[in-house]
Amino acid sequence: MLVRAERGYLLFRPLRIGTVMLTARPNANLNTINVGFRVLELKLARIEEGGELTPSPSYRSTYSALDQVLSDPLIEELQALFHASLGSSSRVLFKNRVRLLVSTLAEPIAEAAYRRLVDDLSRFLRTAGERELFVSRAENMYLTYLNRQLAAEREELGRLVATFEQGVKLCNRIAEPTRGTAPSEDERVTSEVIDFCADNDRALSSAGPTFRDSFLALTNQLLATRRELSESGRVQRMLLPDSSELEYDCARLAAYFAPAAQCGGDWWTSKQLPDQRLLVTVGDVTGHSLSAAIITGVAKAAFDVACMADSKVTCDRLLEFMNEAVYDATRAKVLMTCVVSIIDPRTRSMTVASAGHSFPYLVRNQQGTNHIQTLVSRGNPLGAKPKLEVESTTAPLRAGDLIIWYSDGATECENEHSEPFGDRRFRRTVCDLAAHEPDVVRDHVIGAIDAFRGDALPNDDLTFVAGKVTRWPGASR
Repeated sequence: MLVRAERGYLLFRPLRIGTVMLTARPNANLNTINVGFRVLELKLARIEEGGELTPSPSYRSTYSALDQVLSDPLIEELQALFHASLGSSSRVLFKNRVRLLVSTLAEPIAEAAYRRLVDDLSRFLRTAGERELFVSRAENMYLTYLNRQLAAEREELGRLVATFEQGVKLCNRIAEPTRGTAPSEDERVTSEVIDFCADNDRALSSAGPTFRDSFLALTNQLLATRRELSESGRVQRMLLPDSSELEYDCARLAAYFAPAAQCGGDWWTSKQLPDQRLLVTVGDVTGHSLSAAIITGVAKAAFDVACMADSKVTCDRLLEFMNEAVYDATRAKVLMTCVVSIIDPRTRSMTVASAGHSFPYLVRNQQGTNHIQTLVSRGNPLGAKPKLEVESTTAPLRAGDLIIWYSDGATECENEHSEPFGDRRFRRTVCDLAAHEPDVVRDHVIGAIDAFRGDALPNDDLTFVAGKVTRWPGASR
């Protein structure tokens, strides 16, 4: 029975000769106390048996005192207790201790000397057990300390990793292509960068002596590049017509323009010439970077100069003039596809010349059935050679005809599974809209493309122009 006293423990154990009481310090180990009880019980059992050290009958008289002691059941019990406390290495340690004690005793060993030997071994056992317990506790405390340190470092490392991941995502957000050039978006991104650096200044500084400064320099550079691209996109949009819906004497137009990034390589324009002819042009520079936007500016300048220089300009001559300007600027390093169409009210026809661009479609309703015609014209892309080789084609027009111009961003748009929208789906979509007005056709086609693409990012610039022949000069409305 164990009783908690004011200054320690009172321990009671019934033995054959009576109940024994021991006292123990408050910090005493219960295993050591049990060993003490067992040693005391063995001593009392020895007293009851007569108090003499009697060798086993199987031992010969030539056995030494060490052999006699080690063969005694009491010593064997102590050795077993010692082994239970200290493990496998205790056997040699215990035997050496017994050898040291026996070597100081005379043979045969007297009872009093034997009792002192047992007492010494008992103290040695308790001391060794307490020492082992102390070492074990110290090791456990040190392991606990290391585990806490490791947990703290792991938590700190987790915070750093989370901060770095957030920083990388922020850099990707700054550098990612964005459709449109709204200044508010650039301001919002800049505000996110400032907030992130302010909230994570300690984490960025702890990553290394130069990491914080390098990260700030990187974000500043990315923001500067983003602002430059946004400004370039705004300038590029100045090259387009002022409105996406335009009405001329013989036709109405509705257009859609969306670069894949802040600025792109697509471009379109329309112009009514002095002789009432309507000119519609769509171009596509390879790529959608700042260099592509610059080439669209070169093409636009050449287009305007050619129209001003010759009021009776033809599709072929206009493309040749633009090819000279693009080739001089790029030396065949950057190419541009382009299609030029001229609607002539006097001949009620449209002439088309294509420099490697997607062919326009002519959609007409005949006797309640929609028919679609591809206006094919062959030619090399602008800027590929110093002299352009192009063939034009002419098709008759009727009032109510629907004409479609587009860039390959419409047909090559991909969804989340990398499947393209495709020419067949595009033709089927526009063919069903022959009776609708240009703005309805535009909205329906762009809606179909956006629905097909889903959450996938645009992979190319997209330009779409729908034109409707309204009337011919001199004809009644």
